[in-house]
Amino acid sequence: MKRVTNNSTIFNISKAYSKTKQLFDTVFAIQKGVKIPSLILTGGAVKGGKSFGAIGVFILLANTFPKSRWVIVRKTNKVIQRNLLPVWDKLDYMCNASQSLKKKEGDYYKSFDNGSEIILMAENYAHDKEGNAFRGLDINGYILDEGNELQESTWRVLSVRSGTNRHTCDIQPVNIITCNPTFGWLKKEVYDCIEDGTAPKSWVFYPSNPVDNPSNSQEQFELWREQLSSYDYRRFIQGFWGAEKKIGAFLKEFDPNKHLCTIDFDPKLPVHISFDENFLPHITCIVEQVYMKEGEEKRIVQVAEILSRPPKNTASRIGVDICNYLKDNNFESKIYVYGDATSQKNSVLAEQGATFFNQIIDGFADDFHYEKRILKSNPSVQLSGEFLNQHLTGKFGWKFFINENCGYSISDYTDTLEDENGNIKKARVTDSISGLSYEKNGHFVDAKRYFVVSLFNVMYKAFVKKRIT
Repeated sequence: MKRVTNNSTIFNISKAYSKTKQLFDTVFAIQKGVKIPSLILTGGAVKGGKSFGAIGVFILLANTFPKSRWVIVRKTNKVIQRNLLPVWDKLDYMCNASQSLKKKEGDYYKSFDNGSEIILMAENYAHDKEGNAFRGLDINGYILDEGNELQESTWRVLSVRSGTNRHTCDIQPVNIITCNPTFGWLKKEVYDCIEDGTAPKSWVFYPSNPVDNPSNSQEQFELWREQLSSYDYRRFIQGFWGAEKKIGAFLKEFDPNKHLCTIDFDPKLPVHISFDENFLPHITCIVEQVYMKEGEEKRIVQVAEILSRPPKNTASRIGVDICNYLKDNNFESKIYVYGDATSQKNSVLAEQGATFFNQIIDGFADDFHYEKRILKSNPSVQLSGEFLNQHLTGKFGWKFFINENCGYSISDYTDTLEDENGNIKKARVTDSISGLSYEKNGHFVDAKRYFVVSLFNVMYKAFVKKRIT
């Protein structure tokens, strides 16, 4: 088999990019006949250069091994266009190819002059739950880019297909998953197994975080420290996958390892949207769906979070954002509206003469049916917190989950503390631009309290009566 001499200098691999070099050296040991890992998990934090490194390695593999065939997968074509193509454009100069990246039947193809090919494919799980698009692929290897956003079934299918192109190009399969910290299948089935030694010995994890990417400036790190909660900084910047239960947490029973999921939005199921009205740091909206089919597990799933930040933090704007979110997800059912009872009065966040809720509803009323379920008065913070905590234990027969992509909500549920009276501890910070003071945490917790108390109002009243008598 003819092999093109590989020149790593075109990939600008240096001491500054030590993690990229580690990945490169591991994969290209196949040129020396060394048995390479059967699965490489790389990343574990944001902006560590993991996608750049993995895609660059695949381009060099395609250059080096004639008639090899590789596939790179992201969640949807929109994600490919927004996140993957800009990375590809930075590396396209390395391709020994006279043909540019072509789009055909929804996928992107790069054909190399030596007969090799790289395919950029969308998982499209919502429309292809069986993974049929991958079942006919003959490939030498795959990249699951941001594998934490993809389905376990996609990984399983591609693991079967990897190496099936050896009749055309006889090299060891190269399988890479890039990732951010997650609490889904990837943590359970891959990361945890590597960490505790129960994974196959041929699986490896190469951590990579922002300090491994010299393109990240000191100013960027300072911005992260300023804007991110301590939970988010530990998880996404420092790469600590496990979330800690915070001592003195208001939601004592919230456990990311137990309550996080990757359950998809169901466009045929009603949505329950709940608000906490605040000008800063944002107007807060959580999107919930309730699963209660007979004979099935009763579940409540927070499928999304929608925030309106300055200068677009108005009720009318978040109403439009909700409408767009539902349309983008082909929603065809009913909306139930919950939230802060005081927001039924005229609001500074809505136009003059309008209530906060009416202004929001105007954003989607022409497109969807809706029903208000806002309480006449807000529940006791202490008692509703206890009620919510008991729900999180499953005591009342319901299981609560939150989509692991709801990062702001997860941070709030983790970081919001309890004061000496059992209420939410209202830590205040000052906005550096406006000079205004606002409560840093508790907004998503409040939205969740309003929703749960209203949805289970009869149960809540019985709980309060028993609690105070």
